[in-house]
Amino acid sequence: MEPPPFAALRAAFVYDGLARELVHALKFQGMTALAEPMAGQMAHAVRADGLEASLIVPVPLSGLRKRLRGYNQAGELARALGRELGVAVSPRALRRTRHTSPQARSASSEERRRNVAGAFEARPEATGQRIVVVDDVTTTGATLAACCRAVDQAGARSVWALAFARED
Repeated sequence: MEPPPFAALRAAFVYDGLARELVHALKFQGMTALAEPMAGQMAHAVRADGLEASLIVPVPLSGLRKRLRGYNQAGELARALGRELGVAVSPRALRRTRHTSPQARSASSEERRRNVAGAFEARPEATGQRIVVVDDVTTTGATLAACCRAVDQAGARSVWALAFARED
């Protein structure tokens, strides 16, 4: 197995209890106002690690999923995190090249890795940047790894992965 394409993966909370409820409210109930306080907690994790970022990039949704949901929850978190940290946010630095099934439907970490392999492409604005790739929740890390791999291959100076919550 190859090493992860990010310097570190951090999350503000474990994905259970209230953290799980917040993720679900943001993701499935349209409660985008939650992004601000959630990003505030993510900023604590960033500051605790002394992370220096020049660009925050959300995990992109497929066009279909974004049309169905009406917004990208990772994008909402990234924008709020950028405001909190005073760092530029680029929702277009990464794009999804194909629609994938929801990761929650994949049983194993290997299935999740295969599901998102090659599904992301970084744009030139990632080159030379210290990037933090943001998502709402991470379980196996497959989606964040695929995104980080794309920005790393595009010539990012450094790459970190950050989620509001992670499965324990």
